[in-house]
Amino acid sequence: MDNSWCTIESDPGVFSTMLRELGVKGVQIEELWGLDKDAVLSLNSPLKAIIFLFKYDPVIVKKTHENSKISNDSKIYFAKQIINNACATQALINAVMNFSDTEQAESNQFSLGNLLTSFKTFTNDFPSDAKGETLSNSEEIRKTHNSFAKQTVFEID
Repeated sequence: MDNSWCTIESDPGVFSTMLRELGVKGVQIEELWGLDKDAVLSLNSPLKAIIFLFKYDPVIVKKTHENSKISNDSKIYFAKQIINNACATQALINAVMNFSDTEQAESNQFSLGNLLTSFKTFTNDFPSDAKGETLSNSEEIRKTHNSFAKQTVFEID
């Protein structure tokens, strides 16, 4: 059984569809080209989360992650990334896990769905590294992620 996570296309449409296939309802991913008022107002729906993409530099990552710990008593849901090739999926899941339970109850539009609700309930009291490890071992989430792998003429071993 292959437990690897494939590289997927960095595209808002792919990300929105992936979340729907994971069971999330009422979320649309859009690209934001700036953080000024006009850019935010140009979105088609309320802004709930921002995912920043940056070039990976091992030295910078090591420095920025040395002292960064999210305590278990934090209200922020955070699964530390353990998986290679799944940074977007990881960021999307971390983002939607932080939409409030009240928001779900009051809105007939947003829902985490069964899979991610069960995953959140199971991992909620785990430390961030254990949440990340549990996510990396989720066959259902991995299969959904991998279903969005770019189709190539030749596979490189």
